[in-house]
Amino acid sequence: MTHEDALELAGRALDGPLAAADRAALEAHLAECAPCRTETAALAGIHAALSAWSAAPSGANGAIERVVARVGARLAAAALIG
Repeated sequence: MTHEDALELAGRALDGPLAAADRAALEAHLAECAPCRTETAALAGIHAALSAWSAAPSGANGAIERVVARVGARLAAAALIG
């Protein structure tokens, strides 16, 4: 499994359960790859922060929702570029 494959699966895992084979492959890769473990932990932290923001009561005129959307869009763009 490549680093890109692992990070793609890690991102999908944040959105919901992976198929058993995908989860096993990801876990095996993470057990051997410190850089991917670090990146996966960072993704999980970002996901948790965005989830907390989106669960917070709406701010004035949807300000929180706009910030979450912008950050999400930038993270998605960075993942495509990086």
